[in-house]
Amino acid sequence: MASINSARDAFAKTVREISEKDVKKAYALQREMDKAFDKMGEQAKQAIIEVLLEEFAQLQASTPVDTGRAQAGWFISGEGSKAIAFYPKEGEGGGYREQEPEMGSLMKSDVIFVINNVEYILYLEAGWSKQQPAGFVARFLANCRRRIAEECAAMSRAR
Repeated sequence: MASINSARDAFAKTVREISEKDVKKAYALQREMDKAFDKMGEQAKQAIIEVLLEEFAQLQASTPVDTGRAQAGWFISGEGSKAIAFYPKEGEGGGYREQEPEMGSLMKSDVIFVINNVEYILYLEAGWSKQQPAGFVARFLANCRRRIAEECAAMSRAR
């Protein structure tokens, strides 16, 4: 949450800097506005991706675990990312290793995919697991929607 607050603070700082610019010509104003919008867009995107990554980690954690395959089956990636695969877990117990998303590759993408291609994931979502209640995907989506709306509102107030 601290990094989201820093992105929000950086956004507010950029807005203040733009407001304080003293330009006398239209082209200079346009140049400053273009730079500022690019910067603010990146900061807003960073805050949104940070929310997605936090909620994605919660989604992975709330997925029922037997062999670990369903939990490790979650991937978050941007356009043109590497092929999706299951990675064996090192050490005792075997199973599968969860994906560790890369912020940099997500920042370069216009579309972000959250995928689980395990064939029984919908059954787990419906509540067929005795280990975890149903609706962990629905909670992920609701939390993302709520938190992104909160971030947008906070950045809107920063102006």
